[in-house]
Amino acid sequence: MPSALRNGFSPFVQNLLDDLHWIVGPIYMVGGGLRDSLRHRFTAHELDLVVLKPLDEARELLQKAGYPAVVQGQRPNTLILPLKRQEPPNTINLSCCCGGVKAERGIEEDLRHRDITVNAIAYCWPDGPLIDPFNGVKDLEENRIRLVNGEETVREDPLRALRFFRFIIQLAGEPDPEDLYAAAHTTLYQIQPELLRGETDRILSLPLRDKHSQHYIFELFKTPLGKDLLPEFAPLKAFPEQPNSKESVWENALNTMLKLTPPQSGEEISLLDLRWAALLHQLGKPASARWDENGLVNGYGIHRDHSVRRSARVLQRLAFTKRRQRRILTMIQFMEMPFPPSERVLRRMINQNVPVEGVFRLLRAKAEATQSNSPNEEQIQETFQNLMRRCKQIRERLNTPAPEELNLTGGDLIDLVRGEPGPWIQQLQHHLALWIQKDPRRNNPERLSEEVQNWVVNHPSLDDIAPGSRSSC
Repeated sequence: MPSALRNGFSPFVQNLLDDLHWIVGPIYMVGGGLRDSLRHRFTAHELDLVVLKPLDEARELLQKAGYPAVVQGQRPNTLILPLKRQEPPNTINLSCCCGGVKAERGIEEDLRHRDITVNAIAYCWPDGPLIDPFNGVKDLEENRIRLVNGEETVREDPLRALRFFRFIIQLAGEPDPEDLYAAAHTTLYQIQPELLRGETDRILSLPLRDKHSQHYIFELFKTPLGKDLLPEFAPLKAFPEQPNSKESVWENALNTMLKLTPPQSGEEISLLDLRWAALLHQLGKPASARWDENGLVNGYGIHRDHSVRRSARVLQRLAFTKRRQRRILTMIQFMEMPFPPSERVLRRMINQNVPVEGVFRLLRAKAEATQSNSPNEEQIQETFQNLMRRCKQIRERLNTPAPEELNLTGGDLIDLVRGEPGPWIQQLQHHLALWIQKDPRRNNPERLSEEVQNWVVNHPSLDDIAPGSRSSC
């Protein structure tokens, strides 16, 4: 086992860990990197190490040995060593042993205070032994997710209940029934909002594409734990998405979130914020419900303002940054618009810096998630693709400077090219406008003049459109 674990890492990582062992050893590998190594598929972007030396002493030793980049982590008991490389790992995290009486802290005591058994394994680098006091290796082989000390684990730190659900989804494992019950009935009211948001962000950042992960996302929000996490979301279970619909608003919001596709490069929105917007976009729907004489919902009014206000309270309560709040609330504000919108509405949204591509991804997911009165999937996809093309075309037109906005006049171009006036001037102005669109800082006389010379050299028909110019250049 020791040689197999060591050989599972690249020579670079092996040499780096050997160096760290000599500088601050003994060191113990723990966490996701060790899990991946035991499963023979190393993909973790972070490698977690536990050291027995005090962190202040470890940091001083590392800096003296030529590791000046080591810095204090966000947690007080962690050091971070960034690695400038594209292949995993990108970061080494070093922490000290936790739990128990400080004088008696060791690696086994540290493992005793971890969350799940497959995380409570340690490997003493470089030659072992593998320390596994809670049968985490067996659980890893059997794809089982268990708490280290059952209910006591989540009582010690209630945030571990959310982590338990995260690992069920992330590792595609089957939870121990008793541990699942203990986690599902954990209370979160004492947890700091930033920690709640951070752990929920990690859950919503997972792919969530397979049936297993989607099942446990629904299970999470069905539990008392989920209700404690988002108490504003739970009441949506009692309202139908549409009159006489079997699907509730609560189910539709979750299905919309799960139908979302990742943004493409150039879209100024993250999948994570899209998922938050999908979860929250109907919070105000109950306030706009219309009831018949039998006490049944027979329709809804416009709920946009109600949803925005209630969503704002949720985002503030969970300590979202103001920037994330603005982006999420802006998308929610446009969730009741027609799909597709008119050209006028689309232009206005782009001019107002609305993340329109994110709004359209939400509207497409919403249309796909709604079980009744929705067009077929091919029609939804075609509408979405047409909208994305329209957005791109409008942005290009808005961002392309007009000829009079160039910092070179038509006369300047004639002087630089030394050609006769003609249609080539418009062609060159159009080329320069597109060139500036990629970087507005290019719109200065010096850089424009350089690009004009490049254009003259590379233009295949320059002799035809500006006679004599090639010889003059």
